[in-house]
Amino acid sequence: MTVATDDFLLLLPYVNDGYLALNCVEDIFHSMSDVLDEEYLVHINETNLQKEWEDECDRDYYGDYIDRKTFIFDYFWDYTEFYHEYKRMALEEFYRYYSGKHFKYDNNYFAKLKVNICNFYSYLKNYESSNEKISLNNTGVTDFWFSEKYLRIELWYRKDRYSSKIFTIMLRNNVLSVTDGKYYSDYHYSEKEFFLNEVRPAMYEFLIIFQKFCDTFKDLYIIEYPEILQKIDKYRKLEESLRDKGYDYSVNDIENILTVFEEDFQIDYNLVLKDAVITLPDVEKRYCNIDTLPLQYRSDRMEEIMAILSQEDLANGNG
Repeated sequence: MTVATDDFLLLLPYVNDGYLALNCVEDIFHSMSDVLDEEYLVHINETNLQKEWEDECDRDYYGDYIDRKTFIFDYFWDYTEFYHEYKRMALEEFYRYYSGKHFKYDNNYFAKLKVNICNFYSYLKNYESSNEKISLNNTGVTDFWFSEKYLRIELWYRKDRYSSKIFTIMLRNNVLSVTDGKYYSDYHYSEKEFFLNEVRPAMYEFLIIFQKFCDTFKDLYIIEYPEILQKIDKYRKLEESLRDKGYDYSVNDIENILTVFEEDFQIDYNLVLKDAVITLPDVEKRYCNIDTLPLQYRSDRMEEIMAILSQEDLANGNG
C-alpha cells in the first residue's frame, strides 16, 4: 500500500506547527507497520518491524530487574538509543518514498550503518581504558552517545584513593567541549585547559575512542578531524615517546614547562616557545641552550630527548 502524499500526514502525529517531530517516529511506524511497503522496509533494512513490535528480538535494556514490558516500545531502539541520527534518516527516507522522491541513501546504506552502529556500541560497552585511573561505564548506566556528527563520552576519573570526578567530552559539528561533570550547567573548560595535568589523560582517552569512531564510520560519511584534537594527539605522542624510552618527566601546566630528569642533566622544555634549557651539574649550575651547550656535556640520551622534543609542535593548544 502506498499512501498518497496529500493524505499521509493525516495518518501521522504532528506538532502544532504541522511538522513532524522526531519523537513521533515510533508512533509513525507503530500505526503503519502493517501497511508499509516492502520496498521501503527493505531499503531501510527493517523487514522485521512486526517481530520487533511483538518483542521477539533480543534487546539491551538498562537492567534485567525491570520488567521489559513496562517499557514503551521504540521502533529502532537498538539504533536510536545511542545513535541519534537514525530516526531522522529513517523519517527522511519515509518522507521521500511516500512523496514520490528518490531515496537519499544508497540501497545498502542502512544495512551497513546498522552493522557499524552495533560494532561501535559493542566497542564502547566493553571498553577498557589505557589509563588505570580512567574508566568508561563506571556508573553502571550508559555513558556514551554518538551519531554522524556527534560523539559524547562520560569518563570517570579517579584523582586519588578518596576522590573522583566525571569528565563529559562532546564533539558536535566539529566543535569539542569538555565539562567538569555530567550536566551542561557544570564548568566548561577552555581549550587551553584541555592540556591541564588533571584534564589531559581524559582527553587522550577520548582521542583513542574518537579514532575508533572514525575508523568505524569512515566508509559511510566524511568525519572531520578537529584541529584541537590534532594538537592533543601530538601532545599524547610526545608523552608516549618519553615513557616508552623510560624517561622520568613532569609537566608544569601553569608555566607550560615539560621537564625531563636525568642523573647528569635536566632539560626544561617550554611547550609554548618550543625552546629548551639544559641544567648541568657543575659546582655552580650552568644553564645552556642546546645550541650553546659545550660538546663535553653532550650525550646520546640528551640527543635522543632533544630529538623527541623537537617533534613536538602543538604549543600547548596555541598552535
